[in-house]
Amino acid sequence: MKCESRAMMSKDKLSEESCWDLLSRFPHGNLSGVTSSGTPVLRTLNHAILENAIYFHGAARGEKRGMMGRPAVFGCEEVVAQIPSYWRDPILACPATTWFESAQAHGTLEVVEDIELKARAMAALMARIQPEGGHLPIDASAIQYKKMLNATAVFRLVPGYLTGRSKIGQATKPDQMAAILHGLWRRGTAQDLRGIETVLAGNPRAQRPGHLRGPGGIEFLVHPTEDLAREAAHLLEGEYWNRGFDLEQIAKAQTSASAWIGARDSETNRLVGTAAATSNHSKHAYIFDVLLAPAYRGKGLGKAMMLALLDHPGVRRAGTISLRTRDCHRFYSQFGFQEDDGIENPNGVSSMRRVFPSPPDLPQGYQPP
Repeated sequence: MKCESRAMMSKDKLSEESCWDLLSRFPHGNLSGVTSSGTPVLRTLNHAILENAIYFHGAARGEKRGMMGRPAVFGCEEVVAQIPSYWRDPILACPATTWFESAQAHGTLEVVEDIELKARAMAALMARIQPEGGHLPIDASAIQYKKMLNATAVFRLVPGYLTGRSKIGQATKPDQMAAILHGLWRRGTAQDLRGIETVLAGNPRAQRPGHLRGPGGIEFLVHPTEDLAREAAHLLEGEYWNRGFDLEQIAKAQTSASAWIGARDSETNRLVGTAAATSNHSKHAYIFDVLLAPAYRGKGLGKAMMLALLDHPGVRRAGTISLRTRDCHRFYSQFGFQEDDGIENPNGVSSMRRVFPSPPDLPQGYQPP
């Protein structure tokens, strides 16, 4: 609601490399420019990136044709977190804000005439919007694509310069930052959990909250990127409950989970523990794939990781929490789990359950302490 100083803008500024990373991360963005008649144009488009240029496609005689040879801007943005005012002030509306990252490429639109380059651009576009394949590869020499490539207009924007911002609370005071991170954790949407890790990774003023830290320099991560999911899968591979599942299936279970906690050694930056749950966020949650690397057991880390999972937004509101184990009944009993009527399957795995009288939830107008 107020003007930002030049110093603040410099703190928010993204490097050129970070701008390219953001533009590459999303399969679509917004192209703005003006036609030869002076008509402003704003369109949401899929795009591909080749050799530091951004490519689009469209009708050969469409509206974008009138923008050729004229200045244009293409941009992508990501909302990191929506911050309500009462997380920082109990009365005033002014602190309400949105934290985001954005990048824009400024340049001039050009028509791509070379058929080989058009084919490469369209192949790159398909690789972004349909990475699983399932189609004949686009090649200028393929007879099946000759008509399409001739009929489709391909345009490109060669950036003269890139601009970007990462507004993730760089000027926020430590006590307010702690309150915001706490609020994101308690509210706990998927966007909030991603936002926690984005803020912590990109903001030196932000410190991981105490409930997301374990003993011995261990950090608890709350958003499983694909790389982290693969690390977790390697930890979990070969455990008795994962026999018959390959690494890809185990990794997919982590990224698809309603709740995930990863234990990372801050000194080695290695993932040394993982715990996950699936949940309907109301009635029932089921805990699975709980494991610590052998060298980290017996130090209280397993208990701390389990407490973080039980407090996870995807688990804490569930009235009933279930799990299955063959040899860790004593460990889980300290969290209130009891064997479920002694039911046991042939391989010795039995069910355990913890039941609340009613699922805990956030009060209306919740404010973190």
